Amino acid sequence: MRREASLLWGWAGCVMMTMMVWSMGNAAYAQAYGIDTRVSNNTLLIDTLTGATPGSLTIEPAFPLLGFDEPLGLFEIPDGSGRLVVMQRDGLIQVFPKSDPTPGNMSTFLDLRDRVNDSRGELGCLGMAFDPDYATNGRVYVYYTTLEDIAEWPFYDADSVIARYTNDVPADDSVDRSTEDILLIQQQPYDNHNGGSIAFGPDGMLYIAFGDGGDYTSQQLDSLLGKILRIDVTTPPANPGVLNYVIPPDNPFVGVSGAREETYANGLRNPFRMAFDPLTGVLYAGDVGEDSWEEINVIRSGENYGWPIMEGPDCFNPPTGCDTTGLTLPIASHVNGIGEEAVAILGGHVYYGDAIPELYGTYIYADFITSNIWGLTYDGTEVTSTSIVKNDSFGMRSLAQDASGEVYFLDCCGIFVLRKATKGGGGNALPTQLSDMPAL
Repeated sequence: MRREASLLWGWAGCVMMTMMVWSMGNAAYAQAYGIDTRVSNNTLLIDTLTGATPGSLTIEPAFPLLGFDEPLGLFEIPDGSGRLVVMQRDGLIQVFPKSDPTPGNMSTFLDLRDRVNDSRGELGCLGMAFDPDYATNGRVYVYYTTLEDIAEWPFYDADSVIARYTNDVPADDSVDRSTEDILLIQQQPYDNHNGGSIAFGPDGMLYIAFGDGGDYTSQQLDSLLGKILRIDVTTPPANPGVLNYVIPPDNPFVGVSGAREETYANGLRNPFRMAFDPLTGVLYAGDVGEDSWEEINVIRSGENYGWPIMEGPDCFNPPTGCDTTGLTLPIASHVNGIGEEAVAILGGHVYYGDAIPELYGTYIYADFITSNIWGLTYDGTEVTSTSIVKNDSFGMRSLAQDASGEVYFLDCCGIFVLRKATKGGGGNALPTQLSDMPAL
């Protein structure tokens, strides 16, 4: 109604001015032009100014000509070509040049829609990682889920699949899906808490984030669920077909009786998004809470992040009292709940872009439901600052980063970036230029 009210008041003002001129009679026509007295006007016809205060941050479309269907990942191919790949939840993976992101320049990189099941819960094509040596070996890894219904929920057979595909000509914009080499299959007890991230570390190992499958398995070392895994996908396996990857000998649970040796860290509920700081090598993971807390963790070898003994900084469901000995607390916790600051934390990336220099080196992360965007700085030992960078209203699905260090925000249909606001105002702040006035 405010826009309509502004228009009405503006129209009424014009009518009143016209009546005043006519009422002045012949005196009004004595002047050739202009007015001879400056009249004070204490009524602003524009009652609300839209936009953000100059100097603040705003969300802008990164590729306004492109549309997507539930994008969950954006990746820059590590070959210097400047090509970006967008992974949709349904399994369609598309590629386009970052320098000219138009529909005519977008093509299918890999289509797994007939293999991926995203029909419910948190299933779908959830993660993707390019081999650091993709320019020469053409290898790309995908994490997706399958689902075979055998009855009504919760009775079904869901599998998490880690698969490798090889592009014989890495410079090409498409990958032959018949090159699929399945490395790992993990059965899921339910259709939630699948985790979903995969990423190469600075050590060249592939890291895999699995949620607890909704089954409180995070403290069970004989299960891969609720864990961060670390596997070697470069060294040829000794028994292909039995184990299609190599377990690094320095993994923390190698030789531990009853433990899965792929495990790098445990005690996580649903680490939906994890990412390495490309400069420091620190591994960050957002872990979705249950009742009270959402958390951000720094993942280290052999550490136990507490779930379900702990949720955030508090005890949750300890089997025999709340013994926190040996548990690693999150570096940041946010109150969970509708109307609170977080409901389902996404995790994010450390910003190294050029657009917002003051965020350089800041870990940017967000929440799926509230769309709060935070930034924290971590010095390797503790968090030195935390603040809300932006509060927005669109339903974020994921965050991503390109080779330049820019951080992206993915919602149901598009991809966005943070930018400095240059026009508009906030509240009753007045613009300083006509070009900053909102259009009515």
